[in-house]
Amino acid sequence: MEEPTERHCPKLKIYGCNKVFSRLLEEYRVSLYAYNTRIRDSGFYLKPVHKVYYTRKDGTRTIYEYYGTYWWIKKKKGYKTFLKYYGKNKPPNLPEPPVNPLNGIVSNPLENWVIVPFNSYKAIAHVIKGCKVECVK
Repeated sequence: MEEPTERHCPKLKIYGCNKVFSRLLEEYRVSLYAYNTRIRDSGFYLKPVHKVYYTRKDGTRTIYEYYGTYWWIKKKKGYKTFLKYYGKNKPPNLPEPPVNPLNGIVSNPLENWVIVPFNSYKAIAHVIKGCKVECVK
């Protein structure tokens, strides 16, 4: 495939690079856990990975993974503590979270592909050399 451009290819599907993305995720998780520890007293939590499980009519299962995009707030009900969804935007008065190398990336580990916005692709292209890349419109 020729070098993709944003105008022609807003998103890219990358096959066979899940090990590379797992390594990037582990590096990001370390910095994200440190950040969540720092903001613990605020009551907010930035979830490292959000998984959505989808079962098709034919019974095949798909897992979609979203990285570092969902904010949660800790709530108490009696003696139990639980997380309530807050949103995608950073709550006010919190420091900036660590830069997310997987921002906007959607992964399906069962089928070994990742969908990457063009801007994220540019930032990680040097890491994923040798992987199959195709345009998703």
